Amino acid sequence: MSFYKDLKKFKKDTALVIKNNDFVDYENLIQNAEKFASKIDERSLTFILIDNDFESILALIGIEISNSVSMLLTPNINYEALMNLIKLYQPDYIFLNKKKNIKLINYESILTYYNYELLKTKKNIQKKIDKELCLLQTTSGSTGSPKNVKLSNANILSNTNSIIKDLDICSNDTTITTLPPSYVYGLSIINTHLRVGAKIVLNKSSIIEKEFWKKLLLNKVNNFGGVPYIYEILLKIGLKEELFKYLKYTTIAGGHLDNNLKVRLLDFYDKLNISLITMYGAAEATSRMSYLPPKFSRKKNGSIGIPITNGNFLLKDDNEKIIKKPHKKGELIYEGRNVYMGYAKSFKDLANNNDNNVLKTGDIGYFDEDGFFYIVGKKSRYIKIVGNRISLDEIEKIIYNYGYKNVCSQQVKDTLNVYVNEKNVEKKIKSFLSKYTNLNENLFRVNYLNSFPMTKNNKIDYSNKIFKHEN
Repeated sequence: MSFYKDLKKFKKDTALVIKNNDFVDYENLIQNAEKFASKIDERSLTFILIDNDFESILALIGIEISNSVSMLLTPNINYEALMNLIKLYQPDYIFLNKKKNIKLINYESILTYYNYELLKTKKNIQKKIDKELCLLQTTSGSTGSPKNVKLSNANILSNTNSIIKDLDICSNDTTITTLPPSYVYGLSIINTHLRVGAKIVLNKSSIIEKEFWKKLLLNKVNNFGGVPYIYEILLKIGLKEELFKYLKYTTIAGGHLDNNLKVRLLDFYDKLNISLITMYGAAEATSRMSYLPPKFSRKKNGSIGIPITNGNFLLKDDNEKIIKKPHKKGELIYEGRNVYMGYAKSFKDLANNNDNNVLKTGDIGYFDEDGFFYIVGKKSRYIKIVGNRISLDEIEKIIYNYGYKNVCSQQVKDTLNVYVNEKNVEKKIKSFLSKYTNLNENLFRVNYLNSFPMTKNNKIDYSNKIFKHEN
């Protein structure tokens, strides 16, 4: 069953607001998507260099209607990275903006659609693709990593329906894109609004650009989503009531926003009766796994909330035993039909289906006496210094609360590296950490960085070579 094909039932309702503030209704969108689908062979693989534009959404829908598989890639992907992915996955089709001006020897153009073109392979490499596979979602928004999450139609449908119910998304809603659709959170916002016949304003402008707010006000947008970085910028440039007058709620996911900043945001939102909904997710769970109901935004500040409808959380200790007492830390485990089918690193992995509805998140957390969950760090971000087990995420929060933005890593055994964007604070931070942890100052290295490396999704890029282990 197609996730998108039945959207035709919304007929003349506006689906997309595209450039020049033109409108595309659902009937038109699906009819055009079906024409696009006729160009795609069933159970084939298509790379989409996807962006927040009409052509990309059309291709996304058309490929799914054709009962085929999409891999969603950032349009700014590095050329060498793209070539590597083509070599590993041997896509049957590539859909990209003509401005990329990429010449591929083994592909020919079979369709031009506005600013995009569809390329088809000249090779005939047979690929076995599991019948449930629908989407390949990258685990890295910026590096072009070959590691992709495999998602089924059932994964997407389950997650989409749960979020619609928990956020009470309806056909009267209008959202605006603030995140790339190659990012699971960005795609989820698109899917949840399409599913109910709502309106989506396709936007490529940053929130600091006047064009973004012009579109938001002109279309009376009542919700949008953002990662913590977006909200940090909003608070930094100043919140203006006249720009937020149509908003009903905004969502935040993709990391932790400092609790004090969140209070500032809530103070502003309360004056305008806007809700802030904190969420938590991962590509391996299609998108989102939890939400914090707005009425608990202050009381449970810092919490990721409760599982989405039809989802479940549990914690396990180091011995794999389920934790039943509040405030005891363990690895967060998620259960739900939105859990992925496994990973792929080449076309040879597309035939496998490892669907078991259980995801070990790799995050360390706890729940309180009311059943609300909190994340304290990543399992992979725990290190040892002279026998002491330390969470790099917790140290980052401690230093941030001390007054400095920072990134922590371990590059040499029994040493903790701290990167800050302020000069001449090395001694001060080393002394503070020594007193806080009861460890010798010599075990800490404090380094200056003018700016922190970020991913395309505006998260700290911990995979950057700056933070890697030294040989």
